[in-house]
Amino acid sequence: CYIVLESLNSPDSSFRTPIYIVIRYLLHFLPKGHENNEDKTASAMSWILKISTNPDVFKLALDLMVTMSYQPLNIQLSLLIQKVLDMFKECFNSSPVDKSNAVSFGRALIYISWKIDGAMKILGRPTPVWKHWSSWRSLYFPQALEHCRTSFHRMKETVSTDPREQANDTPTALRMALGAGMDNFVNPDKEDEYVELVWHGKFGSELNFQDVEVDWLMECARHFHEAEDFNAAGDALLLLSDLKNISQDSIVPFLNNRSGSPRLRHCALRAACRAVNINSPCDPSFIEAVLTTVNIPPIRRGHNDDSFANVIDLLKLPDWPQLHPLLGSPLIDIQRLVFVVL
Repeated sequence: CYIVLESLNSPDSSFRTPIYIVIRYLLHFLPKGHENNEDKTASAMSWILKISTNPDVFKLALDLMVTMSYQPLNIQLSLLIQKVLDMFKECFNSSPVDKSNAVSFGRALIYISWKIDGAMKILGRPTPVWKHWSSWRSLYFPQALEHCRTSFHRMKETVSTDPREQANDTPTALRMALGAGMDNFVNPDKEDEYVELVWHGKFGSELNFQDVEVDWLMECARHFHEAEDFNAAGDALLLLSDLKNISQDSIVPFLNNRSGSPRLRHCALRAACRAVNINSPCDPSFIEAVLTTVNIPPIRRGHNDDSFANVIDLLKLPDWPQLHPLLGSPLIDIQRLVFVVL
């Protein structure tokens, strides 16, 4: 089991024996109507997750699971989650901490919470796992960020020859990196939970990243913005804004996006909140972009008093009105941003 999973999971595995190559070759000649290879892999993976008591084999099955498009697992959900939780906690009870397995089990918990119906209800219950989550984040996030970087650069190199191959790889890697941002499980595919992730997530700013090069994230955000994948653009911008101070002019194109993407709007405003300083003047284009994004008419010399009334009304709001486009964002942060740019 270990050898087969290792060979499936790693393209460079030394376990890719001649027997493995023959088996994979013969699979191409199965008659139509048989289950496809991913179905078979999912079936085998379910079996291993059910019966395996070897942490290494179990870890490899989980590592393979998070790389696949979702396939229904033939295993009782509560048993799977409890097994992963137990192994996750055991990694931190060992001395020294079992870092490699801890990363895999934590990443699997994020994947399960997103992809498997009913998992969020189980994982949402109070559990001792959270006392380890901050420690786990410090282990996982650097690896997740590096995965995003290599995936993005690989995408740039191969997009002209086979764009479909890399179409979902980098956005998925970005989303998995964001998954570690909360001290509870949230589903970023749900609008309200994504907004919570944007404004309250921790994406490495509390870690020591001075020596980590993250400028490629801006290139990544611009790439997906131009490709009109606004979710991936927002994810990259969100990660970058928590790791590094971004110049105001680089945020303007995202603030000026008129696609109607609420996710990108929230990500751009969070970046804008981090880019202002009460003691420093703001760039005029940045001022206009911020005020337009929060639905306030740009204020220029000669405008009538109605424009200023809109600003004052926002600054006096005790809460967001229902159905406001920015509902879910911290009102006090938006008010501070508006106050500073004015």
